[in-house]
Amino acid sequence: MSPLALVPEMAVPGPTCIIEFDQLVRNICTIFGGSVTGGPRTEKRNRDVGGHENSRHLWKRNGSAADVMFDTPEGYEWGVKAGHRCGLRVVEYKSQLRLHLAALGAWVPE
Repeated sequence: MSPLALVPEMAVPGPTCIIEFDQLVRNICTIFGGSVTGGPRTEKRNRDVGGHENSRHLWKRNGSAADVMFDTPEGYEWGVKAGHRCGLRVVEYKSQLRLHLAALGAWVPE
């Protein structure tokens, strides 16, 4: 069985709330050997780290985003496939084995 079978297939645009997004990222990390190195930010934190004003990391405004570093090239490649399968926006940084996973427009449940 392919490890990808452990990740749910979702229609684009992917998860609709922050809780779903966080669970998907956690699952991808657990299954494929990744660590979250950046996640949702407040506006102050975003400014402090030099993030742009429309950053997907600003969860109150733009959805949610997480940066994930993988332990191996194989885990990275599976992570890319899993991100696409889950309907996430995937930005690849191959030289660093790092992915930027984002859920566009994911809302915060009240």
